[in-house]
Amino acid sequence: MEYKQFGDTIVLRLDPGDEIMESLAALARNLNIHLATVQGLGACNEVELALYDVEQQIFNRRSFTEPLEMTSIDGNISEMAGEPYLHIHANFGRADQSVIGGHLAKAVISGTAELFIRTVQGSCDREQSKQTGLNVLTF
Repeated sequence: MEYKQFGDTIVLRLDPGDEIMESLAALARNLNIHLATVQGLGACNEVELALYDVEQQIFNRRSFTEPLEMTSIDGNISEMAGEPYLHIHANFGRADQSVIGGHLAKAVISGTAELFIRTVQGSCDREQSKQTGLNVLTF
């Protein structure tokens, strides 16, 4: 993992073997990021995606171990209980040109990833919604 900061934007490069969620959490801790947006692309070979079932209030997870082109990653960094909280979604292209996507739980880089993190002045915490079970932003 290497990065450079340009004003309110951090450009992050991940290398083979780096895991996206771990890397973003470490970056948020190291740079004291309380609130930010995340965008990027790259290549992965091990991915875990989830889809939230609001009725049952659980994440249904599925793992993929194959060459995948990360065509889009989009989300945010906030905080919950004093720790970085990542809410990230991603889409991945497969060899047959089909696309899978969802809530990102894990993604191991096979080639590289290029992520742009734009920090936002201020902070937002999260708390669990009694209605949906989701960890929602609080203001």
